Amino acid sequence: MKKILVIIIILNCIPNFGQTERGDSIQKVLFLRANIELSNSEIEVDYPEIEKSHIERAYTNYYFCYKKNQNSKIGQIALKKADSLKVIIITNLLNNMQGVWKRKINGNNNGINSTYSGNNSYEILIISNNKIEFYNENIKSKKRTLVKSENIKVLRNINYRSPTISELIYSDNHIWSISFNKSKKHIHFINTGKMLKNGDVLEIICGNTETMYEKLK
Repeated sequence: MKKILVIIIILNCIPNFGQTERGDSIQKVLFLRANIELSNSEIEVDYPEIEKSHIERAYTNYYFCYKKNQNSKIGQIALKKADSLKVIIITNLLNNMQGVWKRKINGNNNGINSTYSGNNSYEILIISNNKIEFYNENIKSKKRTLVKSENIKVLRNINYRSPTISELIYSDNHIWSISFNKSKKHIHFINTGKMLKNGDVLEIICGNTETMYEKLK
């Protein structure tokens, strides 16, 4: 009964576009789904371990609602809502990334490597609010040597193949998808593609390089 009531309330919140404007039924369903997910977002306060939040699912539905018909009124409203949610999602992503991380495994479809980065050292990431620093840490001396650093740049291409709410683009134009386990104690990087000079994205669908790190502090 409660679910039916929620649907009725949200249906009343969908803009009335008039009978003269033929609304796309799929677009309206996506808009409705987004509203329902957003109405359930308070659950995240009590259950922060939810792998994909209601806010993220709401964002995804608003995004595809917009893509279904970008020039429609409901599409434009969905775009504004998606943009607002994206700010929240990206802020949460950047906050969760901050800390010191040690590499656990890396590899691709052809095989997985262990914790060591070679030469008796671990790979360490130190992530601040605007930079990722890659270090090798000597196992015995604990001395860290900076290997490279990357400014954090979130991919914000609305014309990309799908919502880009958790992907970073590095200085070499490689795109890395970021995800966490439920406890936020492990971070997973997957190389999903590369940005070309013309702005198009060359997707990697097989043999993706991926690395998982464990949070130290």
